[in-house]
Amino acid sequence: HEYKLSCLIDILLTEILTTKTLPPHSAGNDVYGDIISYIQEHFAEDLTLDFLVRQFAVSRTNLCREFKRYTGFTFKKYVLTLRINHAKQLLGQTTLSVEETAAESGFHDTAHFVQMFKQTVGVTPLQYRKGVPIQHNTRTD
Repeated sequence: HEYKLSCLIDILLTEILTTKTLPPHSAGNDVYGDIISYIQEHFAEDLTLDFLVRQFAVSRTNLCREFKRYTGFTFKKYVLTLRINHAKQLLGQTTLSVEETAAESGFHDTAHFVQMFKQTVGVTPLQYRKGVPIQHNTRTD
């Protein structure tokens, strides 16, 4: 029971961090809000900075700087966090295989998914599903 509660709190806190709202309509914020909304809706697809730069007509430098400013994450870390959180939900609420969970969460390579999941969460996807206690990483990426 304590483990499940810990997992739910972890998911909730990460969800709060990844859905941080932008300051109300100050100059230039609308495009970054649109970018963040787009990422939240399309995180399982192939997303690149270059695609977002072309799609939203912003400079790569400004996108990186403003994205970090508004979300607290780099683009890469933000997308990874969304994908890992989605995978956690699937592992906890479905019987999808690890391969299917990886694909549904935006990972094309299951081995890479397992590696990123373990690095981020502290346990493998199967261990997470089975309720193995999470080993908190001390890495500071």
